[in-house]
Amino acid sequence: MQKTSPALVETDFLLALINRSDPLHEAALRALKRFRLFLSPYSLIELDLLILSGRIEVEDPGEFSRDVARELRMGRVSVASPKPEVHVRAWKLRSDGMGFFDSLHRALAETGGIPILSADRAHSGCESGWIDLRSV
Repeated sequence: MQKTSPALVETDFLLALINRSDPLHEAALRALKRFRLFLSPYSLIELDLLILSGRIEVEDPGEFSRDVARELRMGRVSVASPKPEVHVRAWKLRSDGMGFFDSLHRALAETGGIPILSADRAHSGCESGWIDLRSV
Protein backbone atom coordinates (compact mmCIF):
# COMPACT_ATOMS: atom_id res chain seq x y z
CA MET A 1 0.00 0.00 0.00
CA GLN A 2 1.41 3.38 -1.03
CA LYS A 3 1.34 6.07 1.62
CA THR A 4 -0.45 8.99 0.04
CA SER A 5 -2.48 10.70 2.74
CA PRO A 6 -0.60 12.94 5.15
CA ALA A 7 -1.48 13.02 8.84
CA LEU A 8 -0.10 14.79 11.87
CA VAL A 9 0.61 12.54 14.85
CA GLU A 10 1.17 13.54 18.43
CA THR A 11 2.40 12.13 21.71
CA ASP A 12 -0.07 9.25 22.04
CA PHE A 13 1.10 7.89 18.67
CA LEU A 14 4.75 8.32 19.65
CA LEU A 15 4.27 6.49 22.95
CA ALA A 16 2.37 3.69 21.19
CA LEU A 17 5.11 3.37 18.58
CA ILE A 18 7.98 3.03 21.03
CA ASN A 19 6.22 0.86 23.62
CA ARG A 20 5.44 -2.66 22.36
CA SER A 21 3.10 -3.26 25.31
CA ASP A 22 0.99 -0.17 24.58
CA PRO A 23 -2.55 -1.16 23.54
CA LEU A 24 -2.19 1.11 20.49
CA HIS A 25 1.21 -0.24 19.36
CA GLU A 26 -0.21 -2.33 16.49
CA ALA A 27 -2.37 0.60 15.34
CA ALA A 28 0.73 2.82 15.30
CA LEU A 29 2.55 0.25 13.15
CA ARG A 30 -0.40 0.12 10.74
CA ALA A 31 -0.44 3.91 10.57
CA LEU A 32 3.23 3.89 9.52
CA LYS A 33 2.25 1.81 6.49
CA ARG A 34 -0.90 3.74 5.61
CA PHE A 35 -0.02 7.44 6.02
CA ARG A 36 2.76 9.93 5.38
CA LEU A 37 3.22 10.89 9.00
CA PHE A 38 4.42 14.15 10.46
CA LEU A 39 5.13 14.28 14.19
CA SER A 40 4.14 17.40 16.07
CA PRO A 41 7.42 18.90 17.34
CA TYR A 42 5.59 19.72 20.55
CA SER A 43 5.38 15.97 21.22
CA LEU A 44 9.12 15.82 21.74
CA ILE A 45 8.88 18.55 24.38
CA GLU A 46 5.87 16.87 25.98
CA LEU A 47 7.78 13.57 26.10
CA ASP A 48 10.74 15.26 27.80
CA LEU A 49 8.41 16.79 30.39
CA LEU A 50 6.77 13.41 31.04
CA ILE A 51 10.23 11.99 31.76
CA LEU A 52 11.28 14.96 33.91
CA SER A 53 8.07 14.70 35.94
CA GLY A 54 8.57 10.98 36.53
CA ARG A 55 5.32 10.01 34.74
CA ILE A 56 7.49 8.04 32.33
CA GLU A 57 10.48 6.29 33.83
CA VAL A 58 13.58 5.63 31.75
CA GLU A 59 17.03 4.57 32.89
CA ASP A 60 18.96 6.88 30.57
CA PRO A 61 17.03 9.79 29.07
CA GLY A 62 19.73 10.46 26.46
CA GLU A 63 19.71 6.86 25.27
CA PHE A 64 15.91 6.86 25.30
CA SER A 65 15.89 9.98 23.11
CA ARG A 66 18.30 8.28 20.68
CA ASP A 67 15.93 5.30 20.54
CA VAL A 68 12.98 7.60 19.82
CA ALA A 69 14.91 9.33 17.03
CA ARG A 70 15.83 5.93 15.55
CA GLU A 71 12.20 4.75 15.61
CA LEU A 72 11.09 7.90 13.84
CA ARG A 73 13.80 7.49 11.18
CA MET A 74 12.99 3.82 10.66
CA GLY A 75 9.28 4.62 10.34
CA ARG A 76 10.04 7.53 8.01
CA VAL A 77 8.14 9.90 10.26
CA SER A 78 9.08 13.53 9.61
CA VAL A 79 8.94 16.15 12.32
CA ALA A 80 6.65 19.01 11.32
CA SER A 81 8.02 22.53 11.48
CA PRO A 82 6.63 24.84 14.15
CA LYS A 83 5.12 28.08 12.88
CA PRO A 84 4.25 31.27 14.79
CA GLU A 85 0.63 31.19 13.60
CA VAL A 86 0.21 27.86 15.42
CA HIS A 87 0.45 29.73 18.71
CA VAL A 88 -2.24 32.19 17.67
CA ARG A 89 -4.64 29.30 16.99
CA ALA A 90 -3.51 27.39 20.12
CA TRP A 91 -4.38 30.37 22.34
CA LYS A 92 -7.90 30.34 20.91
CA LEU A 93 -8.22 26.58 21.51
CA ARG A 94 -6.99 26.97 25.09
CA SER A 95 -9.51 29.76 25.70
CA ASP A 96 -12.16 27.22 24.67
CA GLY A 97 -10.87 24.80 27.33
CA MET A 98 -8.34 22.64 25.47
CA GLY A 99 -5.15 21.62 27.26
CA PHE A 100 -1.76 23.14 26.50
CA PHE A 101 -0.14 20.42 24.39
CA ASP A 102 -3.39 19.27 22.79
CA SER A 103 -3.98 22.86 21.67
CA LEU A 104 -0.53 23.03 20.06
CA HIS A 105 -0.90 19.69 18.27
CA ARG A 106 -4.36 20.52 16.97
CA ALA A 107 -3.41 24.08 15.98
CA LEU A 108 -0.47 22.72 13.99
CA ALA A 109 -2.76 20.31 12.14
CA GLU A 110 -5.33 23.01 11.44
CA THR A 111 -2.85 25.64 10.25
CA GLY A 112 -1.16 23.00 8.08
CA GLY A 113 -4.47 21.78 6.69
CA ILE A 114 -3.86 18.12 7.49
CA PRO A 115 -5.84 15.77 9.72
CA ILE A 116 -4.59 14.80 13.13
CA LEU A 117 -4.18 11.08 13.82
CA SER A 118 -4.66 10.52 17.54
CA ALA A 119 -6.63 8.41 19.98
CA ASP A 120 -7.43 11.58 21.93
CA ARG A 121 -11.06 12.58 21.39
CA ALA A 122 -10.10 16.16 22.26
CA HIS A 123 -9.11 16.38 18.59
CA SER A 124 -12.49 15.22 17.27
CA GLY A 125 -13.46 18.78 16.36
CA CYS A 126 -10.25 19.46 14.44
CA GLU A 127 -11.10 21.69 11.46
CA SER A 128 -8.72 19.77 9.17
CA GLY A 129 -10.06 16.39 10.31
CA TRP A 130 -9.44 13.79 13.00
CA ILE A 131 -8.53 10.15 12.44
CA ASP A 132 -8.96 8.01 15.54
CA LEU A 133 -5.76 6.00 15.97
CA ARG A 134 -7.83 3.16 17.39
CA SER A 135 -9.58 2.80 14.02
CA VAL A 136 -6.43 2.40 11.91
